[in-house]
Amino acid sequence: MDDIEADAVLVPEAALTQFCAACLEAVSVPDWMGALPVGLFEDEAAYRMRMDKAVQEVRGVRRAAGVDRVFLPGEREAIAMAERRLGGIPVGAGVLAELRTLGAQYGAALA
Repeated sequence: MDDIEADAVLVPEAALTQFCAACLEAVSVPDWMGALPVGLFEDEAAYRMRMDKAVQEVRGVRRAAGVDRVFLPGEREAIAMAERRLGGIPVGAGVLAELRTLGAQYGAALA
């Protein structure tokens, strides 16, 4: 699955109720999701093979003109996080000006 890790599955509340009603008694929210180890449901190697196939199918779809890549859920966020760890978080000019004004007002230098 390339660089995507899948050690747990997200289980909707209805399915979780059947699996572990006590889990839902511990929380008092109307909608709840839980992450459970894949190994509780199927062999992990088989799961990873199935997910690898799914990723290949998604990435292998015919793309529209001008589309360079099909992203999987969370990929854009992972790419942005890696870029921002290296180059910092982009801040608009207006926000930067406001931060500088506040910094000057409270004696905090903005690097």
